[in-house]
Amino acid sequence: MPRRAIAHILPWGNVGGTELATLRLAEALRAGGFDNVIYVPHLPGAESVADLVRDQGFPLARYHQIAPRKANPLPYFANVARLALDFARRQVGLVHGADLAGAYFTAQAARLSGARATSHVRCAHPRLAPVERWLLKGVERFVFVSRATMGEQDFPCPPDAADILYDAALPPTPYPRAEARAHYGLPADALVLGMAARIHPQKDHESVIRAAALLKAHHPRLRFLMVGDHRDEAAHRARFAGLERLMAETGTGDMFVFPGFEANMPRFYAALDISLLASHTEGFPLGILEAMGAGLPVVASDVGGVREAVEDGVTGFLVADADVIGFAAAIGRLAQEPALVERMGEAARAAATQRLGPDRFAREAQAFARRMLGPGRS
Repeated sequence: MPRRAIAHILPWGNVGGTELATLRLAEALRAGGFDNVIYVPHLPGAESVADLVRDQGFPLARYHQIAPRKANPLPYFANVARLALDFARRQVGLVHGADLAGAYFTAQAARLSGARATSHVRCAHPRLAPVERWLLKGVERFVFVSRATMGEQDFPCPPDAADILYDAALPPTPYPRAEARAHYGLPADALVLGMAARIHPQKDHESVIRAAALLKAHHPRLRFLMVGDHRDEAAHRARFAGLERLMAETGTGDMFVFPGFEANMPRFYAALDISLLASHTEGFPLGILEAMGAGLPVVASDVGGVREAVEDGVTGFLVADADVIGFAAAIGRLAQEPALVERMGEAARAAATQRLGPDRFAREAQAFARRMLGPGRS
């Protein structure tokens, strides 16, 4: 009997972009007639990931992450053997690492079981350790989230072993704009730019604050809504304290709202006029696609695969990494030209639903699975 199931290996113990993107992929493959099983690691806090998998109606499996050690390699190889037996028992024909971190622990087991192995690559990995490159030898094909990401890796991947699969997002559920603004304490007549990102060194909140300082005198209606955790983790709290000091120094505290983690993203997008992403590195950020699907123009750092989603001057503006003057100029122009905001927002919506839409994503994902496994169930 041919093996038809696809095992998706989630690498972390918390719900984030990788977990949500993998569930979207599994849903697209399920619609194409493929069986899916989601593997969640035995890690602290991972029950929230397991609950999400159950809620989406997918079979759930658990696995251990045991790294190889020269001093005692036996635990690693024993874990590989256990996983290989489990893959065979579940009739798994394709093992999909949701990120390289998932492939590290499972690609060798996939090959031992007779399954094919693939891995998503969602961000740059410019400096892999030798043991990490060895662990990836079991991966037959890599799926990159953007062309830029494909060029930012420190592991061998010949062109005939690489695929690019752009993510997609459904347009946010409509939410009352006035209610959204009231929730965040934003004036009804403000021009609101919003950014959804962890308070993390990868993200460039500092350039946004400095750009706001340059704009404040001429554009008093500007407000910045910055969602993302800055309370739960110590590292996030420490970084946010630095941002608070910078806002005090620049006199911009009244321009910014930092509500913390936001679970209700439709409410967030409903409050905005313009989407913002200031970041030092990106693979292919889903938040941009969600914002574009909501009809919002984008002002974003020109890093990674961002320009593969945002067409500069058409669906938004791209700004060089950490270019404070560039951010101020792009935001200032949109603040002065309401018609441009509307025109770019409509172009962004069209791009998110057509060129980068969910139907295209499902077709490409199912085509990849057929190349690896043959046709799904009719």
